[in-house]
Amino acid sequence: MNLADVLVSDAQQKTIELPIGEGGSSASVDVYLRKLPFSLVFDAKDEKGKAIGGNELIAKRVAHCYVDKEGSPIFTEAQLLGNDVKVVPADVVIALHEVIVEENNLGKIYGDLLMKMNSGVNSLSTESAEKQ
Repeated sequence: MNLADVLVSDAQQKTIELPIGEGGSSASVDVYLRKLPFSLVFDAKDEKGKAIGGNELIAKRVAHCYVDKEGSPIFTEAQLLGNDVKVVPADVVIALHEVIVEENNLGKIYGDLLMKMNSGVNSLSTESAEKQ
């Protein structure tokens, strides 16, 4: 394998389950999903360079990752945040984001990072306690 082999440019087609209406029913939907760029994994920023998180980060991730067959975004951040005439229901936004988390291994990335951070803190605490 060559390091250049890790580069991804095309959206991948995937069938996902989305909630529809009330009552907990769902439907299978075919989507095109782009990989999440590193800039949207940690400490994302808006167009003005201001750090974002929470709902804004989720909206930015969903707007970036879900595209049509040609690679153009399907949703705007305003639609996802409820700031547009056409609004994406909250349960659908959450379901779309869960797919992004799963497809991009964010749970593993965050979990591994927390373990490394905690092990560093624990080893420093142990060393400090041993010196006393």
